Amino acid sequence: MNWISFLGINLIAATVRETVSKKVVNHIDPLTAFFYFSLFISVWLFIIHLIIYKEPPRIEPDVVLSGIVSLIGYASYLKAVSYSLSKSILFQSYSVVVTILLAAVFLGEASLLNPAKTEGIKLIIGLLLALFSLKFLMATHSKKVEVQQKKWLFYILLTILFMGLGSFFNVFFVRIMPITSVFTNQALFMVPVSFLLLKLLRKNISLSRNNLSFLTVTSVAQAVAYVSFFKASEMVVVSRLFPIQQVALVITTMICGFIFFKERELVNKHKIIGSILGIIGIILIAGA
Repeated sequence: MNWISFLGINLIAATVRETVSKKVVNHIDPLTAFFYFSLFISVWLFIIHLIIYKEPPRIEPDVVLSGIVSLIGYASYLKAVSYSLSKSILFQSYSVVVTILLAAVFLGEASLLNPAKTEGIKLIIGLLLALFSLKFLMATHSKKVEVQQKKWLFYILLTILFMGLGSFFNVFFVRIMPITSVFTNQALFMVPVSFLLLKLLRKNISLSRNNLSFLTVTSVAQAVAYVSFFKASEMVVVSRLFPIQQVALVITTMICGFIFFKERELVNKHKIIGSILGIIGIILIAGA
């Protein structure tokens, strides 16, 4: 199989993951969904690791502790998705900005921030487009919708910050262990801590048969998306693969949000302009 085939598998699996996640958080608390999602996917990735490497993942305490970043980032994303799948998938892509900024500071990749270089110009223009996009997408004349928009904005900003930070950490970790080991390590923190939070907050952790089925599908899709992306990245440079994957996933997920969840709030002049600006912005930033 070539990298395009693996990318296709990744996009199908990732789109299923995003769409079914929206279905889940429409019915259960996002933190509960995160707990089960982390538990299930850690099992699948542990099994995949055993099959590929013929041994269990080794435990690294620093990787385990980084699970707190993933916990906050993904739980915040699920909460944002409960308000809008289409807008959330678009703006979570901007977490790459945080990763780029951290890489510029700590990895000596200063050219990414240099406005005199192509990478810096792309980043600056992409950020400006993101701000204009947000302005168009947040525009409303309804007070009720405005309150929901502000809540969504809070959770998506948390998502961008902590997902970007998590991606930066993973840049280091994949140098010392496979991605299957990284997530299995992080799950050793995420699963018990999210369970403890659920108990402290007195959240209901029981699942209906349908929700259990949806969470199982989501976790399997995530495992497939992980493996297929990294198989593709072995065949083509990530700088070429990542922009294509991000933009394609945003578009396919926004289409699914429109079809399956009737997210038609984006179907007006201002929202369409905002969506287009946001997509162009992420193309520029991901390709920086």
